Amino acid sequence: MRMLEGSHLLSFVMVAVISKVKIVVGFLLLFCAAVYSKEEDYQEGYDSCVSKHAEINNMIIGSCSERISEDVFSQINNRLKELRDMYSENAPEDIERLNKSQESWLLYRNAQCDLEGSHIGSPMLSLCPMQKNIQRLKEINGLLQE
Repeated sequence: MRMLEGSHLLSFVMVAVISKVKIVVGFLLLFCAAVYSKEEDYQEGYDSCVSKHAEINNMIIGSCSERISEDVFSQINNRLKELRDMYSENAPEDIERLNKSQESWLLYRNAQCDLEGSHIGSPMLSLCPMQKNIQRLKEINGLLQE
């Protein structure tokens, strides 16, 4: 068996790595497509949670929306990690843009929901972040599909 030397070994390793990256990216795209369809399920999950109660009050709205919001925010963090991983290989300069965008979005979400809560009422303090998180997840999934 002949040993690979120098640049031949490097070329062989590069081809193997690129092949594995293509496979991983393919699986990620399939996974993201499945998750993307789940976004609409979050609103349905909230509606289902609320409808299980005979009487709807602020506590029910808060409990249901906070549970959904936490799940969505967890998905946001998972997708952000995927984006950072993708950008680190293809566009490292975009990692800082992504981080700045997310920080700015969090400031916007919190301020907007605080405003809505003060004018619409306290249920918006939990319902608004859920709605904004669902919207943000769609935005991030769109970046993953580019």
